[in-house]
Amino acid sequence: MTRFRFRSSMIAALAVTAVVLGATAPRTDASSVYAFSEQKVYNMYMQAGTAANLSNGNLSIATTTAATLNGNGTGSNLPVMDALQSYLGSGPIPPQNYSTVTPFAAAGSNATVLAQGVNYPAIPGTPWGAGNSTVNNVPALADLPAVGTFTRSDVLTRIPPATNFGIDPNWLFQQGFTGNPPVVPAADANLSLDSAAEGLITGAGIGSANSNWTISGGFTLTSADTVTLMFNYINRLVSFDNATGGQQGVADANVDFSMDIKNAATGQSVFAGSSPSYASLLSHTFPPIAGSATRNENTVAITNTLGGVSFISPLLQSGTYSFSITGNTKVNVSLVPEPSSFIMMGLGVVAVGGLRVRRRMLDRKASAE
Repeated sequence: MTRFRFRSSMIAALAVTAVVLGATAPRTDASSVYAFSEQKVYNMYMQAGTAANLSNGNLSIATTTAATLNGNGTGSNLPVMDALQSYLGSGPIPPQNYSTVTPFAAAGSNATVLAQGVNYPAIPGTPWGAGNSTVNNVPALADLPAVGTFTRSDVLTRIPPATNFGIDPNWLFQQGFTGNPPVVPAADANLSLDSAAEGLITGAGIGSANSNWTISGGFTLTSADTVTLMFNYINRLVSFDNATGGQQGVADANVDFSMDIKNAATGQSVFAGSSPSYASLLSHTFPPIAGSATRNENTVAITNTLGGVSFISPLLQSGTYSFSITGNTKVNVSLVPEPSSFIMMGLGVVAVGGLRVRRRMLDRKASAE
């Protein structure tokens, strides 16, 4: 019995000491994860192989934003062309529709993109921000605020001019349309939609941010033809993971962009398989990315192809069709304690249980005597 007492006491003491030391020892590392996702589709229009075959119908635009941080959430989900920015966290809040000039678009309002919050003047700027989107610099810890945790998302329809209803379908169905009468420069013709999501975790926490835009409407074909979606595209992703001391970190940034066309009479998609879509993911958790990186897929020429995906329909028979075009940006960021912390906590639980068992055995012995 003496042998058992000695071992249980020693184990309990060591376990409790480990828990106390683990809980009180100061951390000397600076763990942070950061992700930024940006997507801009501009000068976007839809055309048939023979222009005279297509008659445009209605056109509507909806935008949404959402953010979560450590179990809390906020968001804006309204059928408008500029959903409010969703933001959770500490520190200064970037202004609504905070923008910066991008060097690879034509002059005019289309030359701007929704910017990174860490570029906001009240927060230390980064040399690899949206203003430098053509540079693939890998971010470093010094580029981020020393202390801060936040998630945010923003989305904006830059043209047509701000209005929630009654959008002129010519913004999508007439190439080079600038309004009637013209209300935007020729460089800004047709539709332009921006979306951004961003998240920074310092120390520990979990969060996500998401922004979405959807264009929907209809058209009629008077003769059999194909329909193609034409657009310019800007895409920027940033992933940074500096989880140290055994912490587990996640910094995911991704975008997707898709189109679907359905027969208005049957409600069936005209695409035999999956509809045209494009997605890009940047994460330290997926090879070949490790630690941190940036990715840019930018174009200044109108195209309907992304990553080999053509945004074009099969041959459609004459009739009426509905369509939807959707863009989404999203980030996931998290920092959780290293596994050793959980092990020490488990040892503490075992120690407490061991002490209770030992006490019960001593009580039983005393009663028997």
